[in-house]
Amino acid sequence: MRALTLLSLIILIVPMTLVAPAWVEESNPLAPCFAAYEAREYANAATCFRPLAERDNHLAQRWLGLMYADGRGVPQDYVQAVAWYRRAAVQGDAKAQYNLAFLYRKGHGVAQDYGQAVAWYRTAADQGVAEAQYNLGVMYGLGRGVPRNNEAAYVWFSLAAAQGLEGAAKSRDIVASRLTPEALSRAQARAAAEHARLNGGAR
Repeated sequence: MRALTLLSLIILIVPMTLVAPAWVEESNPLAPCFAAYEAREYANAATCFRPLAERDNHLAQRWLGLMYADGRGVPQDYVQAVAWYRRAAVQGDAKAQYNLAFLYRKGHGVAQDYGQAVAWYRTAADQGVAEAQYNLGVMYGLGRGVPRNNEAAYVWFSLAAAQGLEGAAKSRDIVASRLTPEALSRAQARAAAEHARLNGGAR
């Protein structure tokens, strides 16, 4: 199989961004935090999220990590972002897992480690995060943190494409053009099996 190059894929490496929920019940302890953020009172939002994050509220931990990563309301500090993402990630927060993978991939706040990036991408991908599925395909396509494997790349690109992620179908088709008919048939079968696993109540 021919190797993929950086220029042959649309590579998504950006982390999840800060988007406050459109509606939160007033009784939710995070409601005033989101209200402060929406009002662009970022320092107040960070102050609001912190005690909840320290009490292991995974959403507050993820948001505090995002604020440290972006430098909103707090000085930009990737080490703190990693710490808060990790606390949320180990509780199963898929978006925090994805952002932690991004920081490992880029080496922000932590030593660059493609193996850890792959591990966290996979954890988030298994929870259905399309961006994680796509980036896991990229890692397999480029052989970063895992042996290069275009069949595996096809599988993960296919899962992301099934969710409508922009660029995923194009990358899937690029990979498909590099597979033999037999390998493509195997990859399609694996993609179908993975899709059924992720959408059949296995999570």
